[in-house]
Amino acid sequence: MPRPAKGLYAPRLVDITFALMGFGSAALLFKGGTLSIPPATSTAAEPFSGLAVFALVVLVALSACLAHKIDRQGWDDYMAQIVTQSAMIGMVTVLLAGVAFDFLLVPWLGLAAPGLMIQGMVPIACLAWAIGYGFLRWKGTSA
Repeated sequence: MPRPAKGLYAPRLVDITFALMGFGSAALLFKGGTLSIPPATSTAAEPFSGLAVFALVVLVALSACLAHKIDRQGWDDYMAQIVTQSAMIGMVTVLLAGVAFDFLLVPWLGLAAPGLMIQGMVPIACLAWAIGYGFLRWKGTSA
């Protein structure tokens, strides 16, 4: 990797990036968690729209694998492990928060929070990823 690109992977810059991501995600969730996005209207037939979503997921997942390979070349093993583990923390948090919201908070407490609608999942995932990153940077990967 060229020398100038190595600077992008400096631990301090990654720390700042995750801090900004965490604060921005928290601010968006406090604001209400969603943007006013009109519902999508599809003119495609149902089987083709499902196929399009499947193809998009495969394409994005394979692109993410390639991007992760490039990132691994820039980070040392410790930073790569922290970012990877914190991403898993973010994904598990999104899944568990969604389940807890749908099965516990809504039926029992009658809560309705727009933050867990589909548009709110991105800030929730980013906030959880930033929290996981900060915790692992503070306590280490064996925490």
